[in-house]
Amino acid sequence: MRKIIFLLVLTILISGCGSSYYLRKADNIDQQYNEGKITYEQRQKMYNSLIKQLRRQQIFAAALQGAAAGLASYNPPTYSQPYNAPVYSQVIPKPVQTQQINVVSPNRGVYLGKYSSNKYDSHSISNPYGQYGSKYSSSSINNQYGQYGSKYSSTSVNNPYAHDVPKLYSQDGRYLGKISSNRYDSESISNPYGRYGSRYSSDSINNPYGQYGSPYSSQSVNNPYATNTPIIYYDKDKG
Repeated sequence: MRKIIFLLVLTILISGCGSSYYLRKADNIDQQYNEGKITYEQRQKMYNSLIKQLRRQQIFAAALQGAAAGLASYNPPTYSQPYNAPVYSQVIPKPVQTQQINVVSPNRGVYLGKYSSNKYDSHSISNPYGQYGSKYSSSSINNQYGQYGSKYSSTSVNNPYAHDVPKLYSQDGRYLGKISSNRYDSESISNPYGRYGSRYSSDSINNPYGQYGSPYSSQSVNNPYATNTPIIYYDKDKG
C-alpha cells in the first residue's frame, strides 16, 4: 500500500511541478530572444529541446500511473492446500556391466582389437597408446613392420596383394569382410563394388548411413565416441 501511495504522489509532483518548470523555461527563452541574446534559429532549437524533455516526462508519469494502478488491482494467489513433493517408490537400476572381450576366440582366431575411430578406447586401433593401436605392438595393424601391418606380409591389411588377412565382425557376430587394401578381393572393405566395401551396402563400414559406417551409430567405425564397434580377428587356420 505504501508503494502505491508513493507512486501516485510522485506522478502528481512530476505532472504538476514539472509543467510550471517548463513554462518558466519557455519564458526565459523568449526573454533571451527579445533581448537579442539569441537568434531565431537558436530559439527554435531550444524550443524543440524543451518539447522533447516535456514529452519524455509525460511518458514517464503515465508509466508510473499505470504501475500504481496495476499494484492496486493485484491480488496475490492463495493456496489452500500445502504442496506435497512427489514420492518416487522405484529404485533406479544399476547399469549392467558388459562382458570383457576375449583376446583369443576359439571360433575366429587371434583378436586384434576394435576397428574404431575412438582414440580413448583401450581396444581401439585408433588409440596410439593401446595394444591394438600402437605402431610398435605386434598385435597392431598399425605396426608397419609387424605381421598384420607390413606392406610385405602376406597377412597384412596394408599389402594390396594379400588375401589371408584379418577379418571384421560386428559385436553380435555378423561378418563384415576382410580388412584389406586389396581392391580386387570380393570380400575386401577396399573394394568399392563388393558387398563389404560398397558405400551402399548395409554390411559395409563405408556406408555413411549404415549402422557400421554412420558417424552417429553406436556400432560405427566412424563414431569417435562409440565403444560397441566391429572386432578384428585373424583366423590363422582358415585364412
